[in-house]
Amino acid sequence: MGGHNWVAEYRRKLSSAEDALSVLRHGHRIFVGSACGEPQCLTRSLSLRMDGFCDLEIVSLLSLPGSPLDCAFSTSANESLSGRLFCPGYAGDKRAKIPFSSPVNLSALTRLIKNRLFPINLALIQVSPPDATGRMSLGVSVDITLAAARAAEMVIAQINPRMPITQGEGNLCLDEVAKIVEYEEDILTWENPTQLQVDEAIAGHVARLIDDGSTLHIGQGAMQRSVIKALENKNDLGLHTGFLTDEMIALFKLGVINNLKKTLDTGKMVAAAAMGSKELYGFINGNPHLEMRSFEYILHPAVVTRQQRMVSVSEVAAVDLTGRISVSFETGSGVTCNLDNLTRGALEAPDGKSIAVLASTSAAGKKSNILKRIQADAVSLPAGDANFVVTEYGAVNLFGKNLNERAVALISIAHPSFRDELLVGAREMGLIKHEPRIKEAICSVYPSCLEEMREIDGKIILFRPAKPSDERLIQEHFYAMDNEDVVARFLHEKPVFSRSDVCCMCRLDYLREITLLAVIGVPGYERIVGVGASFFHPSTQTSEVAFSVLKQWQGKTIGSILIRKLIEFGIKNGAKGIFAFTIPQNQRMIRLFNGLPYRMKKSVVEGMLTLSCQFEDKKEA
Repeated sequence: MGGHNWVAEYRRKLSSAEDALSVLRHGHRIFVGSACGEPQCLTRSLSLRMDGFCDLEIVSLLSLPGSPLDCAFSTSANESLSGRLFCPGYAGDKRAKIPFSSPVNLSALTRLIKNRLFPINLALIQVSPPDATGRMSLGVSVDITLAAARAAEMVIAQINPRMPITQGEGNLCLDEVAKIVEYEEDILTWENPTQLQVDEAIAGHVARLIDDGSTLHIGQGAMQRSVIKALENKNDLGLHTGFLTDEMIALFKLGVINNLKKTLDTGKMVAAAAMGSKELYGFINGNPHLEMRSFEYILHPAVVTRQQRMVSVSEVAAVDLTGRISVSFETGSGVTCNLDNLTRGALEAPDGKSIAVLASTSAAGKKSNILKRIQADAVSLPAGDANFVVTEYGAVNLFGKNLNERAVALISIAHPSFRDELLVGAREMGLIKHEPRIKEAICSVYPSCLEEMREIDGKIILFRPAKPSDERLIQEHFYAMDNEDVVARFLHEKPVFSRSDVCCMCRLDYLREITLLAVIGVPGYERIVGVGASFFHPSTQTSEVAFSVLKQWQGKTIGSILIRKLIEFGIKNGAKGIFAFTIPQNQRMIRLFNGLPYRMKKSVVEGMLTLSCQFEDKKEA
């Protein structure tokens, strides 16, 4: 409807909220605009009426605590009132919302609405005033609201001048609306929960998994603020997400998010809804860098999988030892929606990643969120779809790993208080052998503070402590070594590297004994280019060190970095010096010790060269 034609039509449809809702009938199914887009004037009026009707059903994506819709659910005396809340994670009275929770994937939800598989009698929405052509914007809430408005038998729209006008597909024509209620009021706001220390630790691990140029989906949840803040030093990020927040806009203003590397919607942030402050709503109003789209587009597999380096970060409730994931709306004080195509699709996208984040414990530390087994009816994502799992104790990649590898990896990032219990459980389930040589390592706390990234010869190399799950990786490293390097490292020819040969490098307490790896490649599928191991001898208060660097990486400072990091670790933990055994012809090891700021001592006994230095015996300047 264009030009002058819409003005008369607009005036004809004007109504008060009370008169507009006079169409309410017994048995009606009523859609209410989602979250911050809730039409408060209309829901307040609805709450005053609905106790007089039988068998009403309220349909909404989610309600915010203290909103008129939330209060209506919590205080209504209407026993026949029912509802469908698809993301009830931020509901005020969780007990009241549990029967209304509808575990349907958001990617399928729009299809359910559009195909009228459950018909909507009445849609209550909130829009901006019409523009010169009579088009009204859904502003902060396109999500499923657009589909509901177009599928409903009747639409009542609250016209609110404070609703931002957003670009994208969230526009309605006047002839799509039956009644108009003019009412100006503040749009509902939402604030991310205060970040906790555990959230910051988790966010640090997540940030290390996100490469420059990635396109992000970051789900709502208590940890979202910390995760986004941890990305402040990244470059050329894109945004393709369900919910837009103040923290995301802060990254845009810093230039971290510029959307220039996105495969689709290049140069544009894309979201389904906005939840945040008045400042956020002012920023998105008329912003040409943002498009608001429905979940039908946001979650479409063809869209998600075409994004280069698509990364989905979702807060979850629990993970079991096989990698099955559970999402619960009681995980925290934030919104947690169903895992969906953004999670699965990210893993299918070129260089994509799916990251599930969770605190290692809940219930004030009394309950482990890494579980022996999740009941089948509580599984939100099957084991085959699991990719990265992150707690405050580290990040592990489960994709393609066998059950033994998964169990070892997940126990290593569980809370230390529960690792013994999980190890016993894993053995009972036949997932892992309860071997003494891995128990100490698997129950030790991984020192992520020792991780360091360096660019060497045009490649990003991560220097990090070895983990119990690295056993096979270390074996592969030794098998890839040249024979002369094997002799220099092991003092004799060695064609086979059994588990017993490498287990000592994974049997770590991270206090006196440690193995450092120099790795390249995707976490979980890395390739070791260098190994430095340190074994403490209490009798001499010194550490025996040993090194191996692949032939093509020798002479590129990897050995020097490894030995200096081992020395820093040793000094911090009370070692007084280091020593190494090698063959006399090993000039690389001799140069490595010579390059240290300590006086080196050499001795040869029965053809074996011993190199040693004491940390207190420094070279003269």
